[in-house]
Amino acid sequence: MHQALHIFKKDVRYLRREISLVWALAAIFVVNDQWWVDLLLIVAAVYLIARVIHAEAIPGDRQFWVTRPYCWKSLVGAKLLFILVFVNFPMFIDQFLLLVINRFPLLPSLPGLLWSQVLLTLVGSVPAGALAAMTSGIGAFIFSILVLLAVGFGTERGAFPGPGRLFPLLETWPFQVEWVRDSIAAVGLAVIALFVLHVQYKTRRTFFSRIFALSGAVVAAVVYVYMPWPAAFAIQSPSKQHLDPSSVQIVLDPKTAKTHSNLSSAEPVYLDVSITVNDVPKGTDLRADALTVTLKSDGGRTWKSGGQDFIGLSENSNGTEVVFRGRGLMNRSFFDREQEQQVTLDASLYLTIFGNPRANTIPLQSIPVNTLDGLQCFVDVFNQLLCRSAFRWPARIVDSDTGSFGRVVSYSPFPASLHLNPIETRGATSGPPLSARVVTITVREPISHFQRDVEVRGLHLKDLVGPTSYSH
Repeated sequence: MHQALHIFKKDVRYLRREISLVWALAAIFVVNDQWWVDLLLIVAAVYLIARVIHAEAIPGDRQFWVTRPYCWKSLVGAKLLFILVFVNFPMFIDQFLLLVINRFPLLPSLPGLLWSQVLLTLVGSVPAGALAAMTSGIGAFIFSILVLLAVGFGTERGAFPGPGRLFPLLETWPFQVEWVRDSIAAVGLAVIALFVLHVQYKTRRTFFSRIFALSGAVVAAVVYVYMPWPAAFAIQSPSKQHLDPSSVQIVLDPKTAKTHSNLSSAEPVYLDVSITVNDVPKGTDLRADALTVTLKSDGGRTWKSGGQDFIGLSENSNGTEVVFRGRGLMNRSFFDREQEQQVTLDASLYLTIFGNPRANTIPLQSIPVNTLDGLQCFVDVFNQLLCRSAFRWPARIVDSDTGSFGRVVSYSPFPASLHLNPIETRGATSGPPLSARVVTITVREPISHFQRDVEVRGLHLKDLVGPTSYSH
């Protein structure tokens, strides 16, 4: 312990200028939370982490420190202590002050505050330290960062649909269950980084660490990209079963499309699949999270929806019956081959029932007012109703007298996401009436996630073709 503190004090004296820069940017972030301040703070923090690791560089055989009686546990302990005190702690103070300044209740916000620090440590600070431990100097570290950024941007660019794209499945996930894929990536990154730090400081086997980190990153990337999103719904479904949805049934709506019989060869093919959900429990709010469609021809050929197809759904509710209309772009060659043939449609609809409504009536004013589930609501200068929450928007359907705050929410069970600014703000779909003095905020929580399947035989593709416009 004494040796670790000695190394820690030495690093503080050595890097006092870099420490001052990080703390100065952290102070600016509290009073001016612009994106560029956020970016500068992240860059300065990563640079400071690299500098403190390189003060006793691991790779190579000519470092002066290896001749000293340094215990590897004391050395790695001193580095981690430095990162926690001079990188994570100022960000903790930033988030705490933002909560206080914006008058969020501290006790309900405590889980999000602590979880945010866990994420910043395991997904931010520790991986940066591991990368620095595998490089011999700041030049090699910056070069490695640039390579990783180039690969990341290239992967993102290749994710969009189109010919020659490397990862056409990357954008197919519904937002509601995106947290599953993000969690897999975060766990994989943290495990790789912690293992690399252990190996580097204990054995200094840099070549092995680099091979392991590269192999682990490739495996994690493959899992991240190619894991099918229906698997995420299978993980999500058992988490909320406070209501038995067995009575809910779905059928192909008889009003499905049939509006575009003279499709020319130059037009894209948009399928229009409407599905009716019957026997929805009274007093609940049903939402469709995603829809998958598979078409099989009598000749054995198959087309499956992919990309963003059918993920965006519109709805028309009528008591205990809800109609969901899905739109998707179909492969033109499949349509041209099979448009005169009968096909079988297999559809899977992923649904969530929201219930247990709670309401709170608050005054309309420019100063945020605390309401339900950690939400604060207020009116901006344009007379628009806004609500905000700390660390992440609650997994709730939030409505007001004048509109909804978005029908798509993340079902993540974690109290925070990986953002420096802990406050998320959303606006209602329309502004409150000028004469209104109060507004009622209603929240509904997810009480059941489930899937329903339907199969319809003897369809013709032309019966499913809708207008080329994507408007609902």
